[in-house]
Amino acid sequence: MIPLVFSGRKMILAALMVGMMLLFAGCAEYEDGSGAKSDIVIYSDQSIDATMQRTFDQSYYSEDELVAMVDDELVQYNNEHGAEAITLKSHNLSGSDVSLTLHFRTWEDYNHFMLDRIYVGNVQGAYDERYDFNQALSYASDKEHTIGKNDLMNMADQNILVFHGDHKIEVPDKIRFYTQTLKLTGAKTAEAMDDGLYFIIY
Repeated sequence: MIPLVFSGRKMILAALMVGMMLLFAGCAEYEDGSGAKSDIVIYSDQSIDATMQRTFDQSYYSEDELVAMVDDELVQYNNEHGAEAITLKSHNLSGSDVSLTLHFRTWEDYNHFMLDRIYVGNVQGAYDERYDFNQALSYASDKEHTIGKNDLMNMADQNILVFHGDHKIEVPDKIRFYTQTLKLTGAKTAEAMDDGLYFIIY
């Protein structure tokens, strides 16, 4: 995706882009100690917003140059996968604080472009994608009670989000069941505190 050979300022911008995309590989904190959280919003049409945020120790990046680089990458991707498969929804650079939000038409587009994996669809589809169903999910209404693989297999048509990594998540409907190690932050929102594989049924 991102060319490997740059000089000067473009090399810095390329490093910035790569660093931000690495947030979606499940890395919540970098070796330089600058922590970062990633936000993922799932819509009812199964499209996805992914927001990348990072604070760098330098403040000499150009927002225009960064946006132009992102746009170039999206043009290349969309030429191969269809118009507006991925769009740059918003961007902000304030000093050394950078935020980018990309809109993905499908979870497949997300997986092709980003470094981690996500699935949005129904339970049967997640099973067909070979995700590991051998885990206990808590009831959102009563976290002391759980369901397991057999229960999941009887929910073939239920909406599910499967994701890896350390993310804040919002789904379009009320969460019904969730991986026990997730932290629920609202009726439709949750946060993964550690890297791992997480299920949300809604």
